[in-house]
Amino acid sequence: MNINDLLALQRLDIRVQTLSEFLADAPRREADLAAARAAAKAEMDAKALEFENAKKELRRQEKLLVDGEEKLKQITAKLNQVKTNKEYEASLREIEEQKKVNGRIEEQIIRLFDEVEEADQAIGQIQEEWKKKSAEFDAIESEQKALFASATAELAVKKAERETAAAAVPEEQMKIYRRLASFLKRPLARADKEVCLGCHYQFPAQRYNMVLKGQEIICCPNCQRILVHCETEIEAGLMEICP
Repeated sequence: MNINDLLALQRLDIRVQTLSEFLADAPRREADLAAARAAAKAEMDAKALEFENAKKELRRQEKLLVDGEEKLKQITAKLNQVKTNKEYEASLREIEEQKKVNGRIEEQIIRLFDEVEEADQAIGQIQEEWKKKSAEFDAIESEQKALFASATAELAVKKAERETAAAAVPEEQMKIYRRLASFLKRPLARADKEVCLGCHYQFPAQRYNMVLKGQEIICCPNCQRILVHCETEIEAGLMEICP
């Protein structure tokens, strides 16, 4: 029995699973990126719309002021045509009221001028920020596509290597390994000083001596993992994972 064949198989199985899970998550990652891009674009568009609305309101108020001034001229011209004191006083009140209306419009126009001026400066900054964000999204998208392509290629290689590694393991050992792999991600675990490091169960010294000899498969009485002496490089090659 060569425990290293089982170790090699476990490493490949873990890598295949890691790559498969990474690729299965690809649609979610792509959707999240698209949603983030859309949200950033919508935020810029909303600010640009505020700017356009402010300009429209400014033009509307300017038109109201022109109309108000024209109305004031018409009311003033009527003063020469009134025949009674009552009509004259009514015209004066109308003139005063129109002046107040025009005054409020002028105040609104001044406020809108300031808003439009500020928005005009801000819109340029917003557009520049969007260019940067868009470039960042493009870079992330390119990076993701490269990672997915690399993971897809590696997965094909690892699956082929896994088939070769499985063929090197005797059938009796493969039966045990397959059974454990059906409910354990790592069917093999280190044993150190009569303790299974997979579940931290302490087992009899006699069983530990059998593990040290390495002549047969010895499983943990508690978690059922195949026990490997602690000096074996069981973790080698497992740290490299997909981003």
